[in-house]
Order: sequence, then structure tokens, then C-alpha cells
Amino acid sequence: AERAADVDAVLGLLVRGRVASYDLPLVAKDGTIVPVETTVARGTWGNRPVLFGVSRDISERVRSQQRIVELSRREAVGRLAAGVAHEFNNLLQAMLGHAALLRLRAGDRASSERLASDLELQIRRGALVARKLLEFSLPGPSGREPVELGSELRQCLDTLRQLVPENIAFEVDLAGETLVVEADASQLELVIWNLVVNAVEAMPSGGELAVASGRRPAGEVWFSVADSGLGIQPELRHRIFEPLFTTKEAS
Repeated sequence: AERAADVDAVLGLLVRGRVASYDLPLVAKDGTIVPVETTVARGTWGNRPVLFGVSRDISERVRSQQRIVELSRREAVGRLAAGVAHEFNNLLQAMLGHAALLRLRAGDRASSERLASDLELQIRRGALVARKLLEFSLPGPSGREPVELGSELRQCLDTLRQLVPENIAFEVDLAGETLVVEADASQLELVIWNLVVNAVEAMPSGGELAVASGRRPAGEVWFSVADSGLGIQPELRHRIFEPLFTTKEAS
């Protein structure tokens, strides 16, 4: 059935032009599958319309393409492993530092509470890194279902608000109407946490953090997280969706 479909496709190309090419694996005498590229051209022979065809073994080309794919995969895995090690190293260093400060300031309740909040933020950050790694390494079918965006945002922000340092003004402006989206609730929660935590870490000296949601006139539902940090350099913006990509220096 597949071969018949390929032939039909080639005939369709020949109707529109004089030459057509297609790849079609063939079975050799020893039973092995050989990738073959066939080029067919229309012509005449003795005033009669004929088809000329040339087939070429493209096994080496296919192997080269497979090698390129394998090298790209190894490179991606290497970057992922480096990103995981880098991210967790930073988190562990921060946790150790906060734990040491907690011991030194055990008698200062206000200072201890701030340090405990920062430590909790780092621990949750580590949990997010682990979840990102699992999502990358074990892709599966999406669990999309109707989710009320406002409810998800409020649930996440209630916890996040307690973890945002006092030197950051945290403003929330959520739409008053119900905003239903098709989404994986756990993935949506991960996005919200990542955006807010990244915004907090982008303002070590304090600043402004604003979370908002709404509906556009055309009906699209949206939410945004904005901060007054320095942002990311324009030349690195194309990499922001790479798994575990970070601009932070190793500790």
C-alpha cells in the first residue's frame, strides 16, 4: 500500500513536470533493506512517450544523517547533564549558606524567619529542577484538560508571596472573570513557579514584581510575570527555552 502511494505521488509529480525523485527502501537478495533514491523523468523513445528511471543506493547518506542525529542527541544530553550539575551546585551552595546563617542567628527571630523563607525558596527551586529533568527525560502524552487559570495562579501565588523577600514589592492584578484554558495543570504550575522564582532571583537588591492575567478582545486568555531586574542579554534570548539553560555563574 505504501509503495502504491509512492508511485501515485511520483506520477502526480510527473504530470506537473518532467522529473520527479522519491526515496523507497528496497529488499536485497539477502533480505536486507536498502535505502534507495529513484529519479524518474518523462521522455520519448521512437516518438513514443516513456519514463526513464535511475535508482541510487543512498545507504551511506542515510548512515551519515543518522550519525549527525546521534551526535546532536549526545550533545543535547551533555548540555542537559552540565545544566543539571550547574543548577544543583548553585542550589546546594545557597542552602548550605542559609543553614549556616540560621545557626548563627538562631536568637534573632526576624532574621531567622527571612533566612528560613529563602531556604525554602531554594529547596522548592531544586524540586522544580528535578521536575524539569523528569519532563525532559520522560516525555509522555499531554494531560491537558480545562483548567481555571485564576484558581491556579492564586494557589501558587499564595505560597510564593510568603517566599518573596521584603525588599521586593509584589503586586498581583488578576482578572475578575473566570478564565478557562486547556492545559496540563502540573505543567502550568511549573511555569508559574519558574517565572516568579526567576524574577525574584533577577532582583537580588530588591525591585518590583507584578503578576497579572486577563482576556484579550479576541478571546485569548493570558497571564504575565514582569520584574524590574536587568533581564537577559538579547544575544541569549533564543536559548531561554533550552532545558535547564541558565546565565548564573557556577558557585
